[in-house]
Amino acid sequence: MLKKRSTADMTNRQSKEKTVKQIQKEIEKLRDEYQKMEFRPCHGDLDLFQKDKDLGLLKEKIYALEKERDTHLYTWSHEA
Repeated sequence: MLKKRSTADMTNRQSKEKTVKQIQKEIEKLRDEYQKMEFRPCHGDLDLFQKDKDLGLLKEKIYALEKERDTHLYTWSHEA
């Protein structure tokens, strides 16, 4: 016989899904910002250096959020 999930399990699952959705929205927002910054024209070496630095920071933020999202999605990753 199948058992019905407890209310606590359901609320944990719903909060996890909500967290994952919020993280995914933030990732999409940062990817859009990255794409806009990537195509922004540069005026000289200093501007190019600053743009490269800013793109690197955005990329690090995106990777960190993706890693956080994956830890919420894949519960087996905590056990390893």
